[in-house]
Amino acid sequence: MATTKTFEELAASISKNTAIAGEYLRQNNLPTPSLIDGSALDTTSLPSEIQAACLSVQDVSLELHELVQGPRAILMNFSTNAKADAATIFQFGIPQRIPLNDTEGITYAELARQTGLAQSALETILRAAIVHRVFREPTQGRVAHSAASRLWATDPVVHDLMGLKILDNGLHVGFIAQALERYPKADEPTDSAAAVLHAALEGKQPQEQRSTWFEILEREPARSGRARTAMNMMDKRDGVSLRHLVDGYDWASLPTDSLVVDLGGGHGDAVVAVASKFLHLKFLVQDLPQTIATAPKIIHLPVEFLAHSFLDPQPTKGAKMYLFRWVFHNWPDK
Repeated sequence: MATTKTFEELAASISKNTAIAGEYLRQNNLPTPSLIDGSALDTTSLPSEIQAACLSVQDVSLELHELVQGPRAILMNFSTNAKADAATIFQFGIPQRIPLNDTEGITYAELARQTGLAQSALETILRAAIVHRVFREPTQGRVAHSAASRLWATDPVVHDLMGLKILDNGLHVGFIAQALERYPKADEPTDSAAAVLHAALEGKQPQEQRSTWFEILEREPARSGRARTAMNMMDKRDGVSLRHLVDGYDWASLPTDSLVVDLGGGHGDAVVAVASKFLHLKFLVQDLPQTIATAPKIIHLPVEFLAHSFLDPQPTKGAKMYLFRWVFHNWPDK
């Protein structure tokens, strides 16, 4: 699956084959395919050489798209959209088991021995991943790293993010419909897909008390660690960079000693960024107890911490501002 072609070579191939398909449509008075009015290209009725041109456009445009995005984005797409068993790959630590410095990788037989998985199942799972450019098969019967799987194996942050998407968010998505069917209003934290899923995993009946996602995180350090990693990583993307918070609001207009309460503020990264520039303000960071317990001491700025869930009544009254940052994100793209 590895590419040896340049951007220009891939683009030239796409241009050549789209021209072949487009000319055929014009000569035969066929409609141009559209994503708006439903006009579709029925490739099964086309001559074999036109079908081949269309298939080439699909394959090469995807290769160019992924090459431009890079290995991190490939992993994002794989963890979210791929029809492959990413959970088994993560839980059995398969990326970390493949040699980093051997281009020939490892045999499926040896990998099966190390993991205890059936070789046939392992081959099926990994070949589905290889289609998405995660791993590669240099020779029959062996699996080696691609750029994407190497990143997964060597970057602890990426590994945590993969776990978050695969084992946490990814599993919850499959329970959204079930949760909404049971609880159409979805107005309680215990009605979420995560709450319904984990209640089912714990063997609870529908009428039994369910845990909120925040309570689940509190008692499962591995999950909460992945969630913290994800939030820290999101703040490094320019689209959600803290500079937008600092520069995008007229903080200077707030009176001296105004109190700003950051709801769900984690370890205070957001308010520290603001406080460092606007020294006349005071800040209070609120988050769950286990988060506050691990927050660093900030002695050079007027930033304090308080254990509090924003699902409970607000204990701090009369603040000048209550800050709630919600970052809707996909993966960091680079």
